[in-house]
Amino acid sequence: MNAIIKLTAHKLGAKHDAITIGGVSYYTLTFGAANGKPDFAVVCIDTADNCGDSAHFKAAVKDMLGSIRTANPLASIVVADCTASGKVVSAAVTEYGGDGAKVYYVSLGGVSDKQATDKLTDFIASRLTDTISDIAKLVLQTQNPDPNESACWLSTDYWKAVPMVNQEMLDNGYTGGEGCQWPSWIEYDPVDGNYAYMGTDVGGVYRSTDGGVNWEPSTLGLNTDGGVCISADPKNSARVILIGSNDISTGVFLSTDHGETWNRQYATRLSRAHDWRAQIAFDVTSEPLTGGGCSVVYWMRNLEKQEYIDRVGADKVGKIGLFKSTDGGETWGYVEGTEPYASGWLQIDVYGSLYVAVGGKIYKSTDGGSEWTVIFDQTDSGVIVNSLCIIRTKGYENNVYAMTNKGLFLSCDSGSNFTKITADADMPAPSPRGYTFFTYLAVSPVNPKLMSMQNDALTASWIAANGTADYSTSFYFSTDGGKTWTESYMDKTTNVWAPWGVRQRILSYHPTEENIILTLGGDSIYRSTDGGKTYTMSSQGYTGILVGNKCSFNLNDPNLIAVSSQDYNGGYSVDGGKTWKYINFSGLNWGGFTYGAYALNDKTVVAGLSSEWATDSKAKQIIVATFDGGETIERYAHVGGYGITGDLIATGAKGDSDIAFMGEWRTTDGAKSWQRMDGCTGVYTCDPVTGWLFGVNAHPDEVDGNTVIYKDIVMSKDDGATWSVLCDSTKCSRISDIAYNSQNGTVYFNEWSWELCSFKLDEKREKMTDDGIKVLMHRWNCGVSVDTVNPDIVYTVCYTNQEHDMQNVYRSIDGGEHWTGLCRMKGDGRKGVDGANYARGCIVNPVTHELLVHTQHAGLWRISGLPSVMYDGGLNSANLKKYVTIYDALPQDCRDKVSDDIAIIKSAVAEH
Repeated sequence: MNAIIKLTAHKLGAKHDAITIGGVSYYTLTFGAANGKPDFAVVCIDTADNCGDSAHFKAAVKDMLGSIRTANPLASIVVADCTASGKVVSAAVTEYGGDGAKVYYVSLGGVSDKQATDKLTDFIASRLTDTISDIAKLVLQTQNPDPNESACWLSTDYWKAVPMVNQEMLDNGYTGGEGCQWPSWIEYDPVDGNYAYMGTDVGGVYRSTDGGVNWEPSTLGLNTDGGVCISADPKNSARVILIGSNDISTGVFLSTDHGETWNRQYATRLSRAHDWRAQIAFDVTSEPLTGGGCSVVYWMRNLEKQEYIDRVGADKVGKIGLFKSTDGGETWGYVEGTEPYASGWLQIDVYGSLYVAVGGKIYKSTDGGSEWTVIFDQTDSGVIVNSLCIIRTKGYENNVYAMTNKGLFLSCDSGSNFTKITADADMPAPSPRGYTFFTYLAVSPVNPKLMSMQNDALTASWIAANGTADYSTSFYFSTDGGKTWTESYMDKTTNVWAPWGVRQRILSYHPTEENIILTLGGDSIYRSTDGGKTYTMSSQGYTGILVGNKCSFNLNDPNLIAVSSQDYNGGYSVDGGKTWKYINFSGLNWGGFTYGAYALNDKTVVAGLSSEWATDSKAKQIIVATFDGGETIERYAHVGGYGITGDLIATGAKGDSDIAFMGEWRTTDGAKSWQRMDGCTGVYTCDPVTGWLFGVNAHPDEVDGNTVIYKDIVMSKDDGATWSVLCDSTKCSRISDIAYNSQNGTVYFNEWSWELCSFKLDEKREKMTDDGIKVLMHRWNCGVSVDTVNPDIVYTVCYTNQEHDMQNVYRSIDGGEHWTGLCRMKGDGRKGVDGANYARGCIVNPVTHELLVHTQHAGLWRISGLPSVMYDGGLNSANLKKYVTIYDALPQDCRDKVSDDIAIIKSAVAEH
């Protein structure tokens, strides 16, 4: 190993040292060190004699990485080892390495010293050239800022989800994905089983590229909250059509790259969130498109509620019924006379005939929807047809399967005749309230004898207007073509973080594996690999928790993070967000309306609990707390009358872990008792340098006979005991977040949900200077945060709701003068996941300098901090010269890759 290190150091012009910690030897290569703080450190471990005791070795690796991070938390680290397997080393790096964007692992085992040297040199050199490119991009950002583009993103700026996952789930190999939004549709690609798509009501659209095991957001280009139906072209499955949901103006979207990006082809007002029907049909008999695909596609359009039509106006709603495209979904035209079939379940057979089930009837059209014939009608017997299924499997192409409230019916002659397949005695038992509402039939295209369906009492209660949902759905499978049915087992505990709720469950069989099925359970994705006998959670990557107001780091221990949640109570982490514990603040299985949370220590967490959504003015909020890590909950309204009327926001104080704030309340004894503050109704931030608190004081006023709530920005220098007004409500009235730059006295605030503003305090930091309010950005801003080391690095988030083609997160490196978008935009060339949609708030991790973003209903996301040069004097001449020195030491092929970048850096050095 020593020879490898010396040769690598020589080739790269680096300093090298040999160190031993806990009996484990390792070597460091340091590049660009300034004031003893390595910007880029390479750790090479000689593990030949140290793999016997994995616990001992992991502890040594933890200490080793910790020592480097103590010197510079932002240093990039490469961990290399010379063992043949490297399992112990890679496991240690995974456990203690952190974010993965800054800690890399490379194995050098099983090759000669020369080969190992070349491999390590190339690996390091590629990271160094990335770093040089990052610095050049930062220089360009200050020279040519463009807040509307994300062209200045850095190679390290990739979004990573922060899933709600506990240690048990990780031990099971489940990396996390809490779900927590209402899934509306799920469907496999009909040809390539690697692709699958899932739409939610308000939490966006997701796709899988590995058969439904892992998921990622699929929202680039969408102008909709989610999707109620998604279907891929059987002749060219890269073409996918999505029907949007929940928004007043959404439409029909087309992807030509398996859901990587989307284009809206038909903009219109659609149904809201719960139009769970098969409503897209590709005609495989139509003329092929250039490049492949069906030219003719049908869409059966409906609106969810009549009052929704009345509210928006019929002229704005447009027609309902059958729409037809003759260019693969690019343009759409209405088929006249089809309004009576608008609410129906649509299918198409291999001959191009259309089928639609409406109420107790099934209709068929052989001329593209112009004329329809009733082929099934048992309304006199009380039959309601809930779903249709037609497959293209050879030998079964004439079959039409109809699942009704009375059981399964089958036609083997394209709808001419139907036979009831399941005898009444063999049908599953009714739900506890007596509902028999069998829905969502799916038939395996590989083996049509295999079927799955659901007894959906939830939907039954809604359709039958019974007033209260049953919440007792069951799921069944058949191996004999529907003659007999067996109840499936859905695992509601394994890999489940939040409580398991009840939702409708769309079903989709894998196109080539007969025993693999995707479905929806609770607010999550489930998958069966045994033909429907058992289902287990398969939501990895589907992060949808709705964070109730901003999450919070503990002011004295940043490893403590608390998260509240609308609908799912919330939780907290004691290890910086790697694992989370669920806390049932409300005591409800579902519906914990919790807003604002703060962890005082590893056992004590406080939150604001509402009886309803906080947007409801009638909701009643109280303080709740746990002192034993969530095992028991104290409801302070019951013992002390601590009702919250101020802002539902929680935080703590610097230097004293017993102090915390919730709304207008303050505790100084670790949440055992609370006192109402005079002059503050919500504390938004505590400056980690000065310990000063910044918040708001709300007060009502009469405007034109109506009561309006205004807010002053207030500050406390004594941990919240007293408050002074910095900026009154004549200048700012609707505050959603506040941040503070202690170096120059700048206060940033979001005036919900429109502008990001700032003002400066005088030299005594006691009041606002005469310069007044400055508007920094005019873009639906709702969250702001500054970096704790370099407060000129400012982040703001913008809640753009359904507009996924707009920026959600911005960063400034000059105190807010110029901004760069961090979210991936369609066509910008950026790679990685399109995370941080629906951003509602942000906060910088004071240790790792990562930005943690919480969203309205898309979970938690993080993005790495800037290169360390930004935290040690910024882009000054001395810091930039370090990268010129690194460049000069790189091999020629590496210098060639970044010659343009280094020219930018050299120019900046000359300017400074």
